[in-house]
Amino acid sequence: MTTKILSGIIIVLLVLNLLLFKQIEEVSSYGERINQSSMSQKTENENYKKVIGFFYEKEGVPIRNHLCTTDTGNKKELVELLDEETTLVFSYSSNDCSDCINGVLEQIKESGYNARILIISDYDNIASMNYLKKKYLFPNAHFLKIAEQYLKDTPAVFLLNKEMKISKFLAINKNDNILGRYLDNILE
Repeated sequence: MTTKILSGIIIVLLVLNLLLFKQIEEVSSYGERINQSSMSQKTENENYKKVIGFFYEKEGVPIRNHLCTTDTGNKKELVELLDEETTLVFSYSSNDCSDCINGVLEQIKESGYNARILIISDYDNIASMNYLKKKYLFPNAHFLKIAEQYLKDTPAVFLLNKEMKISKFLAINKNDNILGRYLDNILE
């Protein structure tokens, strides 16, 4: 009788031990998932800090009104091409990575942004502006040529108002994955 009771107690203890071990594994697995999530959140936070830093650094900074060459060869002042509210500007240099430039233009197109866009660069000629215009078919875009010395912190996207003041400036790096979220935020 005592061996039966002792065997029963051992079996109960073994079952409890297995259940406890399973619980420990689940807690450990949960801890690993939290740690991985925390690491990806840390990377995302670093990206946002970088962007927010640029936002504050450039926020409200006025830019000079430039004389630009349009994709039709006409000369216009930049201020003439701005919307009453704000206008999205994408500026880059012909020295910037062409895959990066095409990637940005593709993301802007995919975002569904339909308001006025100014795409400013130091294009070699009008034909290169028209090539991009035909390739991306933005409904309300102006491709503008500007002298290279005025293109700083490129490639970049930002909003520009009628007072020629920058807001929501984002300098774009080749490996940035934040542009999509940036465009979503300015569309809101």
